[in-house]
Amino acid sequence: MDLYLERLQQAIASATRGMTGEDLTRHPEGHPEGTWSVAEVLEHLYLTYAGTTKAFERCLQAGKPAGHSHHPEAAG
Repeated sequence: MDLYLERLQQAIASATRGMTGEDLTRHPEGHPEGTWSVAEVLEHLYLTYAGTTKAFERCLQAGKPAGHSHHPEAAG
């Protein structure tokens, strides 16, 4: 595993150590409606990372950078 990801995993484990399932899913009191729980934030980060990883893998397989589009009609 990448060193950065290992450090991130350790930081998340440390920050959530001792939290119960109820703690992880509790929505913060006194905050606006729609405020995410710890579990929702972590799920969002996971899904974002997984989506980004898949996009990078597709770009690498295609041999072109992300956001690059090939328009033959634009070639001069």
